[in-house]
Amino acid sequence: MELAKAVGPAGAVFGVELSDEMVRLTGKLLREEGLAARVALFCGDAAELPFQAQSLNAIFTSFTLELFDTPEIPTVLAECRRVLERVDALW
Repeated sequence: MELAKAVGPAGAVFGVELSDEMVRLTGKLLREEGLAARVALFCGDAAELPFQAQSLNAIFTSFTLELFDTPEIPTVLAECRRVLERVDALW
């Protein structure tokens, strides 16, 4: 909710959640708050994000890395890096 509010009406937030039920509940809350138009929710795994390379400006994770076994964490972080825009291209 806070990210959707922060980006304003011209911004967009993309959410990836492993649980179908959490995607459904979050979508319901977003509709109730009038923020659904700013957010696209996906059911998926952080190790295989459904976004093109260099297509996002920022990533926020919460209670994510602790869900992975230690050897998988570099894969998740590499996937985050893959979808982030190149920082040097923004300056």
